Formats: sequence, C-alpha cells, structure tokens
Amino acid sequence: MSTTTRRNASAMKMVGALLALYRQAAGHTQRSLGERFVISEQQIASIEQCREVKAPMVLSRVRRAGSCRCRGLCG
Repeated sequence: MSTTTRRNASAMKMVGALLALYRQAAGHTQRSLGERFVISEQQIASIEQCREVKAPMVLSRVRRAGSCRCRGLCG
C-alpha cells in the first residue's frame, strides 16, 4: 500500500469517526441525519465505517444546514 493510499484511508477513518461524534452530539441517529439531508441511513453508516468515499458531499450538506458545528470536519 502506498503512502498516499494509507493517508487517504486514515483521513477517511477520521472523517467517519468525526461525523459519528458530531451526529451523536447533535442528538441524531443515522436515520434521522439521513432523513434531514436526504441521504440514506446506509450511506451515513458507510461513511462512518469508512466504506463510502462521498463524505465531502455529505459533510458539505451538514455544514450548510448548520445543525452542528462541523468546522473541525470541513475547514
């Protein structure tokens, strides 16, 4: 595995863990967060478990909606 691949995998794990942390802190389940942002519960689970690569799209929706402070996730 290349250094870039390892870094990307590590970054995705961090993003997934942070999404789960912020989701829980905001009082959302995977289902309720998915419903709020018109994303399937399975997609939220996939991102949190580092199986989904569309995390930036989801994080952008969360940040724009302002339901939680995601600056730590999105910059």
